[in-house]
Amino acid sequence: IPATHTVAIYGEESLHFSIGKSSMEIQAGIRGTSMLHLSKDYDMHGKIYLDPRINIGWNFPKFNIASQTVFFELAGGIGEHTKAPTISQIYPDPYYLDLAELNYYHSNSKYRRIYLMTYVIDPTNHNLHPARNMKWEIRGDLNIGGNRLSVTYFQENMTSGFRTSSIYKSFTYKKYDTSGIDPSTLTAPPALDDLTYTTKKELYGYTMTTNGSRTFKQGIEYTFSSKRIEAIRTRLTITGAWFKTEYHNSQPVTERPSVVIDGERLQYAGIYKDDDGYIREMTNTNFTFDTDMPKLKLGFSLSAQCMWLAASQNMRKEEMPLQYINKEGTIENFTEADKSDTYLQWLVRSYSNSLFARQTIPFCANLNLKATKKLLEDKLTIALFVNKILDYNPNYTRNGLTVRRHVTPYFGVEMNIKL
Repeated sequence: IPATHTVAIYGEESLHFSIGKSSMEIQAGIRGTSMLHLSKDYDMHGKIYLDPRINIGWNFPKFNIASQTVFFELAGGIGEHTKAPTISQIYPDPYYLDLAELNYYHSNSKYRRIYLMTYVIDPTNHNLHPARNMKWEIRGDLNIGGNRLSVTYFQENMTSGFRTSSIYKSFTYKKYDTSGIDPSTLTAPPALDDLTYTTKKELYGYTMTTNGSRTFKQGIEYTFSSKRIEAIRTRLTITGAWFKTEYHNSQPVTERPSVVIDGERLQYAGIYKDDDGYIREMTNTNFTFDTDMPKLKLGFSLSAQCMWLAASQNMRKEEMPLQYINKEGTIENFTEADKSDTYLQWLVRSYSNSLFARQTIPFCANLNLKATKKLLEDKLTIALFVNKILDYNPNYTRNGLTVRRHVTPYFGVEMNIKL
């Protein structure tokens, strides 16, 4: 198996300048990668994949509100990221398809015979390309008298992710007829030259790595950090996020039903627009109260982790195929009349609406505690933590069943020494 060798180049430039009382910072860069020593059979041979990106930040003039100084920054960025395929995806192991042309059984093991036609299939996809992900985000940062709020919205879109796809092709082999063999007259396993046969074609599938996966992500991340309240030496920090991710195909998929008609598995495979799509969504917030007592060299931290929403949903699947593959390996368009065909009707899929219902998990929360003490002129720090000291994880119903949740509290001690 050949090894992978990659080469990369990178360049970046940063600019910072003032516009009146405002200031702007621009950071732009580009990265180029290429896979070396690939044969000319690969589309990736000799190609350089460029990943440009740019980040821009604008600091507005500061001003006062009720004697509090206000700072505001607006920033954004956009860029691409390339992920190269792995060695196993570029140089996959071959598949071995064994088709039984003769499988004769005799009570005397010396007279038994099995004869196979073996196809060696190379699942290498020479059209495989690196997966490319496009991401952009925009962020607002507000600071009022030491109280800071930062909110970021982002989107990621990758339409060429790696996926294991099913490939169906027609394979030819002989089927020997053993009905004329008289087992009582055999003195050796049956000879193939004495048997008649019919030539058959059957549809068989194998898998290949393709650029057929799409991932679309979007979300909001936020952080609030208050000014420390001097009377109690405590600061509140709130962090949280909302994430939504969609996973589905970016290329048609092929599927062969496991239907047996007249003793033979259905020799057709449907080509569908999409399949296996699903959505994941979550919303969480963490509240942290940390208290610092410098005179006692003691600190406390109390945090509450809240999961407001966790949801999942399967996306609708296409029931009718766009096309189909027959046992000759030919691709044909699927028509309305095919829905009533003896064989092709089995390519029409049906699903229950409950399969695509949105499933949610109700609110849950955990409480964590940590205490830190500095000793020996701050050279020794000891921290005691207790996680999930309190929790709220109510039961909920899913598909008529009660799901019971529970958590296991745990504690420990951390020690850091500075020499």
